[in-house]
Amino acid sequence: MTELLPEQKKISLSQSTDRVTRKAFERLDQVILIVPRGMQKKYWNTLPYHDLLQKALRKSADRGAAPAATAQLPNAAMTTVSIAIAQENNSAFERLSMARKMAAAAKRHHATRVGICISGFSAQTQEKIAEALVAACLAGAFDMPNFKSRSKRGRKLSQLRLLGLTQRFDLSATIAGASGNNLARWLTAMPANKLDAGGYRKAIADLAKTHGWEI
Repeated sequence: MTELLPEQKKISLSQSTDRVTRKAFERLDQVILIVPRGMQKKYWNTLPYHDLLQKALRKSADRGAAPAATAQLPNAAMTTVSIAIAQENNSAFERLSMARKMAAAAKRHHATRVGICISGFSAQTQEKIAEALVAACLAGAFDMPNFKSRSKRGRKLSQLRLLGLTQRFDLSATIAGASGNNLARWLTAMPANKLDAGGYRKAIADLAKTHGWEI
């Protein structure tokens, strides 16, 4: 694509309905764990290292924060688990706000392989939280225009894995929305001497060619 458009970076996204295992956590740098307040024991028991995770949450000074607690697992990858508490009746704004903070925490840890585990909720709520977290992680991993000659880029998200799902979800609209939002953010941040009227015309023509649109 033209230099006026962002580089298209591929982030692998997978979903699993299998029981979450220690091996699954060991393949990840960071796990974002979302649980309801007072989650039942039967749900905690489905999670690996549940004793350690519950202990970290009990020590939390602010359970309303995101993350409310953080724990490092005693595995070979030294996986970090960030825990947040949500509710079935949270509004879309509350879900998105929490998701943004959790994605930012993963970015601060320079995690390239991130897992999302949403336990103890109905399938409908699990899907809504998953959509918010996927959108936030894709937004957080996006590189905005940078014209510094010696800019340094840290490790970036390359894998996003949804674990322990009640069912697989259609996240195509969420992914497309994130891509569109990131493109809009990119174009808005471009300086006028880089992206003028002619530049916009070239960028649109290039997008049309890539996606098979008429122009």
